[in-house]
Amino acid sequence: MAPDRTTALQRARRLAIAVLGGSVILLAAVLFFTPAPSILVFLFGLGILGSEFLWARRLLQRVKSIGKKNPEQERSASELKTDS
Repeated sequence: MAPDRTTALQRARRLAIAVLGGSVILLAAVLFFTPAPSILVFLFGLGILGSEFLWARRLLQRVKSIGKKNPEQERSASELKTDS
């Protein structure tokens, strides 16, 4: 393959991943206002974007580390909501 064709294919792949990942994240934003698992959809969109973009990979790592820090705190917050 010619270098120009390879570059064009790489750009097309990168654009397709950006559109797909961005669409999934927009879907997560819409699902935020419904009783659906919007956080999971958002993380899935970040995973798609992270396969091609470093900023998305870093953001996904940061979100994962925040989730792993103190899962007990999240459980306490959900228990407070159900008690009210």
